[in-house]
Amino acid sequence: QELTQVTFASGIKAIDCMYMFNACNNLESVTIPAGVTKLGLGLFSNSGVKNIVIPAGVTALPDYLFSSCSLLESVSLPSTVESIGVAAFNGCKSLSSLTIPNGVTTIGDRAFAGCSNLANIAIPSSLTTIKSDVFYMTKVEEVTLPASVTTLGDVFKLSRVETVTILSEVPPTFEGDTDDPFYFGESCMVVRVPYGSASAYVADPVFSKAESIIEFGGTAIKSTIDRSANKALKVVENGKVVIIRDGEKYDLGGARLK
Repeated sequence: QELTQVTFASGIKAIDCMYMFNACNNLESVTIPAGVTKLGLGLFSNSGVKNIVIPAGVTALPDYLFSSCSLLESVSLPSTVESIGVAAFNGCKSLSSLTIPNGVTTIGDRAFAGCSNLANIAIPSSLTTIKSDVFYMTKVEEVTLPASVTTLGDVFKLSRVETVTILSEVPPTFEGDTDDPFYFGESCMVVRVPYGSASAYVADPVFSKAESIIEFGGTAIKSTIDRSANKALKVVENGKVVIIRDGEKYDLGGARLK
């Protein structure tokens, strides 16, 4: 409880003891030397760490690494990191922003859940998988998912995310509760997708449950799914407004298109 500072000796390659500093509430300063490539599960969980630099060479942030570090304000992550583990930053209430380095491919369940002051997070173009409850109880309102993302967990339910921009023309595979995955309180999410891809998203059994699907780029117009009226969607195809309802296409006069 009285430990306030830790400096690891140079030359070590791993600090892989599980929960080594768990509940060291007065531990504020930690210096990890260059050359360390592995960190232990829950290494700094529930400690008083405020600022930390993870050295180059570390490839994985293990599960619960900084879980419940309520005083953690800033973390510098190297470009060598490839994965962020389960609940790695869960409950880091003082963390307001985070840049995830390009090279990270996977973000685990609840990675940032309970980071109640986290409003800004930069997601890299390398990301392929983002698991469930990542943004639960954060302040994040807008998220951009790169085209590389192919798999989504139940990411947005019970989050404050209002708008998600997806850069892929093909809807990612959804692995989560498909009942109403974009619902929070009395509001629902807007999904922004590349011009020409709204049809694919409205046909998707999960993304069709969003409040609105809006195309960006090209000459797109706002395209809205009406959740209470046959899920009608207006899109622009070849310069003409087309209405998509129940998988069929109609012109503005109501005539069915082939």
